[in-house]
Amino acid sequence: SSDASKPFVFCCLNNTYKISEAEIEAWCQILQRCKHSSLLLLSDNQNAQESLSKIFTERFLIDRIKFVPRSSHYKYLKKLSEVDLFLDTFLVNAHTTAADALRVGTPLLTVFGNKFASRVAASLLHHIGASSLICRDRQDYIEKAVHFYENRDELEVLRRSLGKRSNILFDPVSYVKRIEELYIRVLKHWQNNPI
Repeated sequence: SSDASKPFVFCCLNNTYKISEAEIEAWCQILQRCKHSSLLLLSDNQNAQESLSKIFTERFLIDRIKFVPRSSHYKYLKKLSEVDLFLDTFLVNAHTTAADALRVGTPLLTVFGNKFASRVAASLLHHIGASSLICRDRQDYIEKAVHFYENRDELEVLRRSLGKRSNILFDPVSYVKRIEELYIRVLKHWQNNPI
């Protein structure tokens, strides 16, 4: 059973240029509703960090925000594995970072967007059978984050299954087999439907 008294750690280790007012507003609502939680953000741009610090200070949440510097890949993966829930950005999702989070078994919440850059994380989650982590909109994202904060046993079950399922993302042999099958289907379609 998960320890509900243990501080809950959210994170978004995406590059700061991906963060907009929409994410900040959602994160503030999540932190306000999840009293014993903190949010880790990547420290990769001094100006962005100062701007974000100012906003969170105005919302009386700055003591719940922790900026983490870039580090070696090993330390970065270890840090990712220690957080409870990754909160994705909306217009430009986590791409490699999403794959890294899933690889170490960290659940990731994302919103299904309307452009390629805003659908990458959803595509990864769908591919490994974790569509329950794909949100319809920002409000759904907030509600699911609060739900997992309040239901840590459920999150732990999800975490354990993600570690096993994410192997699908790192299987080049089956990837090559599937893409070859698609090429054959395209060729057959072209042969049967010449222009």
